[in-house]
Amino acid sequence: MKKIVSVLVICLTFLLVISSCQSKNIQIDSSEVESIKETKNKQIDSSAVESLREAYPEYFDLSAFKGLEVYVCQFAPENYSFSLVEGTNRNKSMWELMELKRVSAKEMRDILSTYDIDDEDIVVIPWQNPYSSYIGEYHTFLVGEDEETIEKQKKAYIEKVRDMLGLE
Repeated sequence: MKKIVSVLVICLTFLLVISSCQSKNIQIDSSEVESIKETKNKQIDSSAVESLREAYPEYFDLSAFKGLEVYVCQFAPENYSFSLVEGTNRNKSMWELMELKRVSAKEMRDILSTYDIDDEDIVVIPWQNPYSSYIGEYHTFLVGEDEETIEKQKKAYIEKVRDMLGLE
């Protein structure tokens, strides 16, 4: 009986955490991906950046000394969301990632444009959000698939995301 109660308490706690976390799923269509490189060098609307600064102050004025880390999670084939943290030498816990606010590719592009940092100092890190039942191409492999093929698939996924963000 104690085990059943313990399991129920754990499940209820998890459900409370899930319901209290912010969930902002962002749709991105293929036309937006295609236009990213064209718009990268255009002037960013300062009012849009100020609006983002008000909505997501935690993503501005970060130290870029060790670079920046952009976390990406995927909720559907064309549904991505992004979060930003200062570069560190440690792995983030799932709970740390869950607490980050999520923004669209365009919003993240605009946020990143405010930093004077080389594109190669921005690291894209895919992760599987536990709220998502969608398993993206980055996380799916065939049984027995060789490491080289898996690494190529991971590299292609990260390049696709970097393109979405206008990074070279």
